[in-house]
Amino acid sequence: MSLDNKRGFTSEDLEAAFDQADTDRTGTLNLEELTALFKAMDPDFPENDVQAFLKYIDLDEDGRMSLNEFKLLFRSCSAEEGKILK
Repeated sequence: MSLDNKRGFTSEDLEAAFDQADTDRTGTLNLEELTALFKAMDPDFPENDVQAFLKYIDLDEDGRMSLNEFKLLFRSCSAEEGKILK
């Protein structure tokens, strides 16, 4: 994460996180991979919230999250966090 410029996650940060979470190397994240990612960040993260994130950001409705959808999710979360902190 780029803390020096307070911009949040860089594209490189997000791509690295996505690649690490994509354990089956399909180029997309399924619910199991997303759950593991969110649980790694917060062990108490509710699975139903992971499902809600997937449903919210799964623009092509294939039940999987692409890299572009992943970037949209984290950038929209960062934008919302910025609004809350102001």
